[in-house]
Amino acid sequence: MKLLTNGTGTYLTGDLIADEVVSLGVALSNAQRVDAVEIPFRAAHGGVEQAVITIGWQTHVNAESQSITGDELVDHGAVRAIVAQKHRLEPSGDTPMSAEEIGHAQGYDDVV
Repeated sequence: MKLLTNGTGTYLTGDLIADEVVSLGVALSNAQRVDAVEIPFRAAHGGVEQAVITIGWQTHVNAESQSITGDELVDHGAVRAIVAQKHRLEPSGDTPMSAEEIGHAQGYDDVV
């Protein structure tokens, strides 16, 4: 388990969840953006609750490993949602058109 800390609080959550939140925070910072992310966390009474936290540009989020007795908090849906947020920030993999492709698109093909 990891202790995820930001400006609004501290949340005990699963390792993978915390790692993805930090990764999304870095991606948002690199894009100079801020977003909210929903995470499950282990509440003081032992149950699981949800929190919406702000991460990204000029916000701080840290994850620190904790040696806690008990089951790891796993939420595959939350991890998929966080990863999807991160992928929306990243380029789709498209590459710029070459000079030849631009000429073709503009109808300037060389005709021999």
